Amino acid sequence: MLAALWWTPGFLDRFEKARGYSLVKYLPVLFTSSLAWNGASAPYNMTYTFDKDPDKGGRTYVQDYETTLNEGYQEYLQHLQTWASSLGLGHSCQPAYNLPLDMVRV
Repeated sequence: MLAALWWTPGFLDRFEKARGYSLVKYLPVLFTSSLAWNGASAPYNMTYTFDKDPDKGGRTYVQDYETTLNEGYQEYLQHLQTWASSLGLGHSCQPAYNLPLDMVRV
């Protein structure tokens, strides 16, 4: 498969709880090169449009996806930090390297 989304078990539930709507019917919009692993595009030649005005189209759903992904990543890093601290260790990483995440926030 040439395209893949960053995903975890329970992501749809996390998304719906945080954003207030189901992401299921908007999943095709997420297959963009900006979100795909290694910048790959979807293995089909399709364009999805939800509104004639591009500002009201799929970008909203992509932003909500990215926000939810970022929140989960922050939680993941916090767990690593807590675990390392519990062992008397420090923790350092290169956050969000090559991922569709907000590096400044993490």
